[in-house]
Amino acid sequence: HHHHHHHLIIIISLIRFISTVSDRPGGIAGVTKILADHGASIKEIFHERAWLQSNVYSVQIKCVVEVVDREHGLKVHRELLKAGFPTIMYDAEDAVGKEFEKDSQEMLKLLDAGNLRA
Repeated sequence: HHHHHHHLIIIISLIRFISTVSDRPGGIAGVTKILADHGASIKEIFHERAWLQSNVYSVQIKCVVEVVDREHGLKVHRELLKAGFPTIMYDAEDAVGKEFEKDSQEMLKLLDAGNLRA
């Protein structure tokens, strides 16, 4: 008689990503606003100070965010990119994730080389 209970199980998807933001006031707020606007709740944010030697005015933040599902995660990622935050998803176990990671790596390279307007 227990077979109908499985509807109550909610699968929580956590995605992890690294975004490059300005270290000026409001840099991180830009990212958090997009996440909030698209219904993604932030679990953790870490600062990654060390990585961008070439761009002293940027910091990288590592975020762990709760989304509804993979689709939702992809949408959030696209919105971040559209808003001008280079973002690498590194929670990438499947083919889509791998593809994704490659694309965002490429974008970051361009950005780092200064070919892309930050």
